[in-house]
This record gives sequence, structure tokens and C-alpha cells, in this order.
Amino acid sequence: RRQAQFLEVLGTVFLVIGKSEQLPITNYPLPITNYQLGIPSVTAYN
Repeated sequence: RRQAQFLEVLGTVFLVIGKSEQLPITNYPLPITNYQLGIPSVTAYN
């Protein structure tokens, strides 16, 4: 169960990385802060 939650967080990390690559470098810190706020609700998001 802990491994499945780790994979969900890892998938969210890659999702944030994929979005941040499309964004300008100036907007790069914004997805990171949104990711830190969304960590507790990863299971609720899916």
C-alpha cells in the first residue's frame, strides 16, 4: 500500500515535470508550490 502511494506521488511528479517543461522558466516555481499543496490530496485527486 505504501508502494502504491509512492507510485502515485511519482506519477504526479512526472505530471508536474511535463507541465513545467511546456511553461516558461519564470512560471516554473508555480507548479512546484501547487504540487506541495496537492500532496495530501493525491489519492483524492485520482
